Amino acid sequence: MAVRPVEVAALDTRVADARVSARAKGSIQALNDFEAAVDESRAVLARSIGDLDAILTSGSKLMQAYHPAVRSGLRTPQNNGWDDIRETNDARINPHFFAELHYAALSLNDEGIPHYGDYAISLETSFISERTTVFEENPALFNIKHPMSKDRMVPLGYRATWSARSKLAIAKLQFKISPITNHADFPDILMEKTVDASGDSDFIEVHVYGKLHARTFQHVRGPVPDNDLDVLLWARIKVTLEKLGATWQEISR
Repeated sequence: MAVRPVEVAALDTRVADARVSARAKGSIQALNDFEAAVDESRAVLARSIGDLDAILTSGSKLMQAYHPAVRSGLRTPQNNGWDDIRETNDARINPHFFAELHYAALSLNDEGIPHYGDYAISLETSFISERTTVFEENPALFNIKHPMSKDRMVPLGYRATWSARSKLAIAKLQFKISPITNHADFPDILMEKTVDASGDSDFIEVHVYGKLHARTFQHVRGPVPDNDLDVLLWARIKVTLEKLGATWQEISR
């Protein structure tokens, strides 16, 4: 879907418009710098410490995508106002294969969306780049802005291949970049996280098709646990990550 000529052309039009606007306000250099930065961005999953430990201690077991995990009883939808409409929204954006997708966020600093879990898992790009696309935002929010109807297709120009992720980023976020925007500002421009548990953070959503194994993990970033059980889990997680060749980072709550 992301490589269809009509989709590519629509995105190219958005990118051209973004560049015109940036030149008009004198921010074209900052926009070019942002584009270059996003070329190095990574896909980041967010999970609870319990989910992360279960994934890492399962041996050769593959990581279940959200929809198959719900259908098999391995995961329970949360009463959060989002999960009950998730299938409808995901199916509209990726109608034939939404259930085979892992959903992540595009990140410049290995941070994830806290709503989905405190532990951010950065995926190794070389393992996912040929089966990953990016989409404008959370489909539930996108579909509110572009309402569904029986004969209304998903608007073109809001998805891209992994290699073109920076084009989607500048098309979407050019308006946030000014002549004085610098590299330190880029991570929060690309991923705007809410401070509460509402789940309506603004980010570019990453769609990874197919199976994932723990060996896909490149880096895990998470808080130092504050209870005895989680301290034990985190210690085990760090050992397992090192065995897999992945790195980890502790942060203060």
